[in-house]
Parts: sequence; structure tokens; C-alpha cells
Amino acid sequence: MKHTSKLVLLLLIILISLRASAQSYQLKDAFPLLAPFTRGLDLQYVPDGSNRFVVVQQLGLVYLFQNNSLVSTPKVFLDLTNRVSQSGGELGFLGLAFHPNFSENGYIYVNFTSGAGTPSDSAKSFISRFQATGINKDTILRSSEKVLLTFTQPYSNHNGGWIGFGPDGYLYTSFGDGGSGGDPQNRAQNKNQLFGKILRLDINTGDPYSIPATNPFASGGGRPEVYAYGLRNAWRCSFDPVTGRMWAGDVGQGTWEEIDTIINGGNYGWHVKEGYSCFGSSSGCDSTGFQSPLWVYSHTNGNLSVTGGYVYAGADVPSLKGKYIYADYGSGRIWALTYEGQNLATNELLVDMPTAISSFGIDQNRELYVLTYNATRIYKFVPEAGVSEASYQLPKININYVEGTLTVSDFSMQDYSIKIFDMLGRKVQEYEFSYSNSYDLSSLLHGSYMITISNSKMKFIKKIFL
Repeated sequence: MKHTSKLVLLLLIILISLRASAQSYQLKDAFPLLAPFTRGLDLQYVPDGSNRFVVVQQLGLVYLFQNNSLVSTPKVFLDLTNRVSQSGGELGFLGLAFHPNFSENGYIYVNFTSGAGTPSDSAKSFISRFQATGINKDTILRSSEKVLLTFTQPYSNHNGGWIGFGPDGYLYTSFGDGGSGGDPQNRAQNKNQLFGKILRLDINTGDPYSIPATNPFASGGGRPEVYAYGLRNAWRCSFDPVTGRMWAGDVGQGTWEEIDTIINGGNYGWHVKEGYSCFGSSSGCDSTGFQSPLWVYSHTNGNLSVTGGYVYAGADVPSLKGKYIYADYGSGRIWALTYEGQNLATNELLVDMPTAISSFGIDQNRELYVLTYNATRIYKFVPEAGVSEASYQLPKININYVEGTLTVSDFSMQDYSIKIFDMLGRKVQEYEFSYSNSYDLSSLLHGSYMITISNSKMKFIKKIFL
């Protein structure tokens, strides 16, 4: 009888351990006393041991605050509101990186656009360096700007915007294919242009930088800054701190989003391929020499645009250790991708959040955070009991567009509104709650649009092409 009791107790302990392993995390508002930020696009920790964060807002403000759940008042770290694009969409202050030796030199590097992205006011991309001052290096001097790289964008979308340092000490940054739809000028495959590329610069030598000798076109054959190409719009990249592997979430056109591991000189196939599939032709595209995506997912059930993340290397949530955590901006779903470098990748859904996810971040201990876009909040993966599935469940919605008519079906949201935005973020149509499920869009010009369907509790976002 005693042996039976011990066996039952042992089995009970095993079951509890398995349950804890399966439900070992939840998302928690990391800074509940902070007022929501506006259009937050990037979250970075200050690499000087001070346990501080900065949040980058799309329209040009960067806020600095202590990584403390009781913090209530952030400080303006940098104000570029009169320097960056104010028209929204995919323009603005897009990314920030701290120099690895920030504690000594105070350098930060930023990726932003200026201009409205219109024919009369073209958008321009900038990679600039600024310098922080003061004992605590908590203020950036606007006058310290040094422009490293700038060029004109042909359209207002697909500007990339990620910027960061690799384990080799070089500065990496991403730029999209130049915009419009389908990369009409084939810029991503043109090795002599910076569009649709990831660049690698040595900012510690040269003026304003030098080219690493191992860049694929350092000796000719393309722009020497290029590290990888054939990308549509890599939105958020990162490096695995254990393996050094570079990860990227590359935003798709109308069907597939993809996760890539980036290698030196790699060609990722756009616009010949979208994901694993031929783009613009029914079959038979030549993909010789292309790097295949590690993972793809489709535009179904509200999925819209991939937000690249990080390989989890913290200590708080052991069940996520070594997994690449990423999300979809439109649906709010967060996944974990397991890849060991040899076998096929496997994917698991972690959370469904009813909000747009613009970026991820890590702190100085490599714990993982999630940044939302609308009324920006910062959530942290913490080691409590599992998330209640119902609290993050999205409505079931199907959207179809045929010959000028938008049809919404399988729809359970109440008191909703439908808003349609162009790719500059300008609202062009709005419909309030209706018992009809058909809406006339015949007055809109051909092009790409964002549809939001929302009420006070949740939001559904989808991109359509008219």
C-alpha cells in the first residue's frame, strides 16, 4: 500500500510538472503605470548595465525609462519630430540601435525617413548617428547628427527600417524593395541598388563607414554595402546570442509571410518567389541559387504582415529557451519556431492577442517583451500560469472583395465599425455597425488598402488589393 501511494504521488508530481511545462508563461503588462505610447515601433534596452529601455515612436519621439514595473514617467531621449515623416503608413522613425560601447562613446544609430512620400515631397531614407550626453547619457544632442547614408525612396511603403549590431561588431540595417506592389522595377534582385537588401557597415573605421572585407560585393559585382538581397521588406531582424545565426521576418505580398535565416551573400528570391511559391507566374520560375525560407505562413484568419522577433535566451521561461519568437502584425498571433540548424523547423502557437504587434524587445537579461502599435503597451513573457485562451481569442471573420464589393462573413463582433486606410495611413472610407455584410468600394482607386474592423474590445486588420 505504501509503495502504491508513493507511485501515485510520483505520477501526480510528473503530471503537475508536465502541466507547468506546457503552461509556463503568460504575457503581463510590464509597465502598468506608464501612459500608453503613440505608434510604438521599436523597443531597445540601453547596453550600459543601467537596466533602462527606450521606446521609439513612429512620428519621431524616443522615450527613456527605467526597467521597473513601478515606473510612471518616461523622459524624452531624442526628439526628431521635425525631421522624420509625419504622414504615417510605413514612413517615420523606424528603428534604433545602441553602439555596443555606448557606455563609453554614447553613440546611437537610427533608421528613419523624411518627407511625405508624395510626388511633390519624396520620402528619403536616412541612417544617422547621434551622441548622448550627461553623466547618465540620458539626452541626445540633435546637433550631434552625422548622416552615414541617405537615398530617395520611389514610393511611400516598403522602407524596411530595422537596424542593429551583429556579434561581429558591424552595423546591419534593412531596406525594403522600394514600394508599390510586386517590386515593379525588380529592385530587390538588382545588386547595384540598396532596395530589398540587408546592409552591413563597419562604422568603427572609415568616414562615415568602411566596407567589411567579407561583404559579398566588397570587390565588385554590386553595392559593397550589401550583405543579403532578394528581400521584400524585412521588418525586424535579430541575432541568436548562442549560435550567432541571423533571423529575419520578411513581409510578403498578398499570400505568404516568411521567416528567413540570413547568410552572407544570400539571395532570398523576391520578386521571383513569394515564400516557397512562384510570384507573378503560374509555375516554372527558376529559383536556382535562392535561399529558401525557413518557415512560411499564409494570409488566413486575419494574418497580414510578419513581425520578426528574437530567439529566447532568458532564464525566466525555460519552455521557450532556444525558440525563435515572432508574430503577425495583423492577427496578433505570436508563435515559437524551433530550429536546430539541421532538422526541419517546427512551429507552435503561443498566444492570440487582439491587437497589432509592431515589434519585440529584450532587456539586459535577454527576457522577452512584446510591443503593441495602437495605444502602445509593453508586455513581458513571465513565468506564471498559462494564458487564458479566451482572453486573447480573435473573432472568426472572412473578408472577400469581388468587383467593387467588400463582403464580410462568419462574423460575430457586435457594435463594430469598418475603416479603410490607404498605404499612407489616410482614412478613405468608414462604415458604422450594419446588419448588412456587403460594402461598396467601387469608388476607390486601384491599389493596396488596410481594412480595420473593430469594437471596444478587439480589432481585426487585413490588407487587400483593389
